[in-house]
Amino acid sequence: MLQDDIKNIVQDVLTEYAPIIMQESNSKVTQWKNEIVSSSGYSVEDSMIKTWYDSEFASYLTFGTGRFASAYLSDKPKDIKEEAQKFYVNGQGRQPAQPFYYETLLKYQEEISKVIDSRIQDYFNRLQF
Repeated sequence: MLQDDIKNIVQDVLTEYAPIIMQESNSKVTQWKNEIVSSSGYSVEDSMIKTWYDSEFASYLTFGTGRFASAYLSDKPKDIKEEAQKFYVNGQGRQPAQPFYYETLLKYQEEISKVIDSRIQDYFNRLQF
C-alpha cells in the first residue's frame, strides 16, 4: 500500500540518521562526558527520532545557565527556548553554554528532509502506472 511504503521510507531514513546524530552530539560533550553520554539514548517511533539524556547535567551544559543561557538562547527557535525554560532555576547560574545536542539536530534537519524527499521521489519514479 502506498501510504505504508512512504511511512517505511521515512522510518528507514530516520533510523539511518538517529545514530549519526547521537554519535556526533555525544562527541561534542566536554564536561561530565561519561555521565552524560552513558545516560543518552534514542529510538525511532511514529516517524520521529526520539532522543534523551537522563543526566541532569545535560540540559545545563547544552543551554548554559544564567546570562550564558540568555545569550545562547537569544536567537534560537521557540521550541528550543521552551525546552530550555523547563530547566530554569533562578537565572544566577554561571555555566557557559556548550551546545552539543540541538545544534547537531538542527544541522541534520534539512538534510534529513531532503533525503526523505529524494527517496520518496525515487519510489514514485519506480512505480509503473
